[in-house]
Amino acid sequence: IRNVIYTRQIPLHYRVAEGIGTVSIPDETVTDADTNAIGSTAIPGYGYQFAGWYPTDECKEEERLDDPENPKYTPVKPTEGWKSTTYYTKFIPTLTDVTVNKVWQDDNDRDGLVWAREFSGIDKDAANEFFKEKKIK
Repeated sequence: IRNVIYTRQIPLHYRVAEGIGTVSIPDETVTDADTNAIGSTAIPGYGYQFAGWYPTDECKEEERLDDPENPKYTPVKPTEGWKSTTYYTKFIPTLTDVTVNKVWQDDNDRDGLVWAREFSGIDKDAANEFFKEKKIK
């Protein structure tokens, strides 16, 4: 007689729902025997700060899963057992009072003038990332 033990493999996912940043571990697998997962750390992009882990991509404040000061989130096995779940993190801008002006500037390659952006209160690279994320031209 042969005993076969089947261990379920349950995927957990960590994603960025809002803002600019990444997560240290986007995916992991737990088994029914695991009490804790490894978890993931939210890593904010330039000009952003961590604002919490959430159970949905809507990132509602009343549903926050963690301590907002700690970007590491480690899920604990629910009483009903593990199920495939995606956890979402949110990042918010750290810089405020940003002014963006659209101004005419000389275009040395062509005759005439072109639109350019002038930024104050934010690093140019961070501003360009913001515009790219928001799809603003």
